[in-house]
Amino acid sequence: MSIELNLDMMEENIKSRVTSFSEEILSNVSEKLCDIYLVGPAARGEFSTSNPEITLLLVYSEISIDTLDKIAKLGKTFGKKGIRAPILLTKEYITGAQDSFAMELLDLSLNHIHLGGGHSLNNVAVDNSDLRLQCERECRSWRLRLRANYLKSAGDATWLNRWFVESVADLFQMLRATAYLLDINVKVGNTEIANSLSEKIGLDMNKIVKVWEHRKNSTAPAKGDSRVIFTEWDAMLTKLENLIDGLQITATEND
Repeated sequence: MSIELNLDMMEENIKSRVTSFSEEILSNVSEKLCDIYLVGPAARGEFSTSNPEITLLLVYSEISIDTLDKIAKLGKTFGKKGIRAPILLTKEYITGAQDSFAMELLDLSLNHIHLGGGHSLNNVAVDNSDLRLQCERECRSWRLRLRANYLKSAGDATWLNRWFVESVADLFQMLRATAYLLDINVKVGNTEIANSLSEKIGLDMNKIVKVWEHRKNSTAPAKGDSRVIFTEWDAMLTKLENLIDGLQITATEND
């Protein structure tokens, strides 16, 4: 399938990094490629030169191990430019996973820049009852994960802080989905999501925002902060778990 790229909607510092990678994909891994999107922090205007976090979503009609091998070979060259391993989905997966993968597909559908091909994400229609259930399950899972990694650190604050920084983006995906259920605007950056939730339901998210800032700036929290970060994250997740559990959701789909 021949795809014409349109990269004009991106900032120049993102465009310069994405152009060569996208052209490489089209030249060498274009078989059965349907769509190309920019997703993640860069698509939401949260680009940081110190930690670019540029992620593309590639939608194929079919994904084979040969496809994976070809894309994997590009990692060393483009990883140095801030290009993360792309998200690979099929059109069939997007259609069939909207009940069990509601949180992730909602995030992709509401926060992306279309770069070429068709518009597979336009067909995402997430049922809010499925989304609420996944948010509750994810929140409960996060509490277990948080405690497990606190123990796994064996008192090593540097290790634990590294885990906080590496994990915070995934935490924001769950927070964004919860904000959506609460009718909060989610087409904004992570800091804005945290601030909106804090205002709406009185959650203290100072340390979550601070860790996100560390991630964007490629810095690390102070060793003495690890216990404070754990305490705040655990308290936030506990309150959020109770709130999500009590939500009365009518089965509806996103626009």
